[in-house]
Amino acid sequence: MTTQTNPYLINPKPIELRQEILSHQEIPSYEEFLETYQGNQAIEESYQNEIADYEAKVYGPCSKSNCTCTREELRIQLLEKQLEIYKERERVQKRSFKLDITLENQFGAYRNKTVYTVGDAITASEQIRGGTGYWAGGAFVAFQQNNRERLADKVMEWVKIAEQNLTRDIDESLRAG
Repeated sequence: MTTQTNPYLINPKPIELRQEILSHQEIPSYEEFLETYQGNQAIEESYQNEIADYEAKVYGPCSKSNCTCTREELRIQLLEKQLEIYKERERVQKRSFKLDITLENQFGAYRNKTVYTVGDAITASEQIRGGTGYWAGGAFVAFQQNNRERLADKVMEWVKIAEQNLTRDIDESLRAG
């Protein structure tokens, strides 16, 4: 008999550990075990019910309860669903996004552009920040980098808001139709 204590307990109480090894008890071989094994019917039924419930659930793009689709058919269904979501996203984006962007310098010179998609707004933000593309300026129009940074950050704030709204609109549209 050994006594063990737990140093983390406030009022440790001794724990007695008793083990007994029966040398006369023999561990049967697998074959012997199978000959004498008697299963519990309730446990086996519970296990079978669990398997049946698992098999009845639908996972993936297939909507059949007992799907027999091949991997290729499931891949095609998934691509079709992704295409449907992409088309709906494009439709909602075109319907609900418009952002007028104006970059102005201290002398009143400016560049402005209207974008109609989130992707175009992100591209504009990157070009504004980098001073490239349409937003590069010119010989008579120069823009300070801090103005560029502020405007690019503001555009990205609007992009974030637009993406949240678009996601909500797409979810509502897909649920409705």
